[in-house]
Parts: sequence; C-alpha cells; structure tokens
Amino acid sequence: MHKEKIAKTPRSHLYTYLIQPEHSIYFAAAGMRALVDEWKKFIDLNKKPEIIATLYSKKHVDPHPDPKANERGLQIMEEFYALAKEWLR
Repeated sequence: MHKEKIAKTPRSHLYTYLIQPEHSIYFAAAGMRALVDEWKKFIDLNKKPEIIATLYSKKHVDPHPDPKANERGLQIMEEFYALAKEWLR
C-alpha cells in the first residue's frame, strides 16, 4: 500500500488487516528491520538476535553502542531463534 492509500483507509480496516497472522509477521519483520537500521550507526545488530529480541520486546530505547540483552530477549533467542532458523531453511 502507498502512504496516501493507507492514510485514506479506515483504522478499523488496518487493524483487522494487521492482526491477521499472515500479515502481522510482515509488520513484525519490518519493525525488527527498522530497529537494526536505526541502531546501525552505533552497533551492527545483524548477528545479535538476543539484542534485537530485547529491543523489539521493549518500548523505544535510544540507540547507543552498548545494548544489553534482557531476560525476555534471551528467552526469545534460546527458545524461538533456533526454531525460526529451522523453519526458514
């Protein structure tokens, strides 16, 4: 969708679209890509899934050169990262 088309679309329709699993995964991936891009000036997050998971699970954090994984980020990496890698083969 183009920005203009999205702006004219009722929020209720966008919400219905967003919560459908076949669409929401793309929004989640876009959110993670945006995090990686926002932080790349300070640190390369491409090989740090625990940091990406931590940042994705929190409210906005200003980029800095020394992010730390939290408990949720580590859990996501340990439990889900390996599973996702297997599915994406």
